[in-house]
Amino acid sequence: MTGAGESLLLVERNGRKKSIKGSNLNLLIQDDMLLINRDDKVQKIRWVDAGTLSDIQDTDLFACWKDGVNYHMTGVTFKGLYPLPEMVIDYFDFNTSKTERPLPIEDGDTVQHEWKVSNAKEVYVDGVGWHYNSTKHERRENVTYSGPVGKEFLYTLTATDFAGNVKTDEIKGVVVAPKVQITRWDWPAGPQSYGQVMTGWWATKNAEKLEREGYKVYANFSGDTASGTETWRFYPIEDKWHSITGEAYSKYDDSTIETQAWVWVTGLSINPSTIFDYVTNGKVGGSFRPKVNISNENKIYSATGTEVHTTWRLLGLTKGNEEASFGTGSSNQINETTDREPRVHFKKKTKNGSITLQCECVNTDNYEYSRPEIKFTVGL
Repeated sequence: MTGAGESLLLVERNGRKKSIKGSNLNLLIQDDMLLINRDDKVQKIRWVDAGTLSDIQDTDLFACWKDGVNYHMTGVTFKGLYPLPEMVIDYFDFNTSKTERPLPIEDGDTVQHEWKVSNAKEVYVDGVGWHYNSTKHERRENVTYSGPVGKEFLYTLTATDFAGNVKTDEIKGVVVAPKVQITRWDWPAGPQSYGQVMTGWWATKNAEKLEREGYKVYANFSGDTASGTETWRFYPIEDKWHSITGEAYSKYDDSTIETQAWVWVTGLSINPSTIFDYVTNGKVGGSFRPKVNISNENKIYSATGTEVHTTWRLLGLTKGNEEASFGTGSSNQINETTDREPRVHFKKKTKNGSITLQCECVNTDNYEYSRPEIKFTVGL
């Protein structure tokens, strides 16, 4: 009969008979019962969604009427009346924050594939053989990749709707060299005192070498993983947080990775240092023996055994007519000495202003400098 869209079909809803116009089959709701005649037997088919169409045979007969005339509508006509929604592949991708495509994957890694397809009868993903007959196509599946570096993997999703229309999408992955990693870089957070030996624990993966603040860490890196301990001392001049940087170098390419640990260290400074036991106005033929007081000198020696080096200098002398010297006699002119307590001899009267006596103090642990100085003149 023509005009099937204007026909009324008999359905059962909540145990009560109800008619639905052929052009309004989209008004069917879940659990409606479709009344059909199949092989001369009356049967009921429970409506769920568009997927129920696959349960209807082309030769099924639906009881319906139009213009007061009862007749049977075939299953194929019924399916042709149902307004199939458009099938959409909402997404098919890797469940990862990485944006590179093909997706770089290390040998042996497991990656999750995910997809969502709307209004499909079935979805098939080749490469792994997934096949799903369901109208709810939203899934995640774990896939383990294995192979040599450079091997590519292609996965194709094929979706088919209830009318037999097909849509496809694909994703690609590629096996890449393992990334270098520093899996452990643990140092005592503190407090640590000046010069104290600290031990840190480290571990790497896929590294050919490891450096601590640019200094090579000596260990066996022949395997995929390596681990060990490393010692270090800090010689800070103030109390502060200090960073310890580790850098690992890949054994597969030229990539590196850095990590940091922070340590609180109490410092010792040789500043300020002061000169004492000195003369500001001397007389020709006289002398004095200055001394220097260096901050924390004894503490530094106790902590590390390091002695602070001193160099005394006479600055501002008249060249060829020097007014003072660390040496004795007119021919023994010494303007610089490393004696800890040198004697300064007054030789000639100053005519061009005062002379500067400077003591340069150096902590060879951290090369901190202190340069205290005084001024003096020489008269008759």
